[in-house]
Amino acid sequence: MSEPEYFDDVWPGMQWAGTYTRADAAEIRSWRTLARVAVGDTLEARTVVESIGLSWRPGHGVVVQRVDVVNQHGHTVETGTLAKVLPKRSVEW
Repeated sequence: MSEPEYFDDVWPGMQWAGTYTRADAAEIRSWRTLARVAVGDTLEARTVVESIGLSWRPGHGVVVQRVDVVNQHGHTVETGTLAKVLPKRSVEW
């Protein structure tokens, strides 16, 4: 499953794997490096939605997600909790 584009498509416990950059986060709440990453390693970001809520921005929601970065051997090399603001599909006034 690919990363959702809209707040309406997200629910707690939802999971997906794919590419991820820290720049995608509105707020990095915690981040830890657990192991070294070497040139040539293959990395995958595994994401689980921990909570969702309303944003201060009209027409948007906040998604809090845990991201585990896993190498080609299945070892978690980085882990963190991020908050991201996503637009709603339809704006309620």
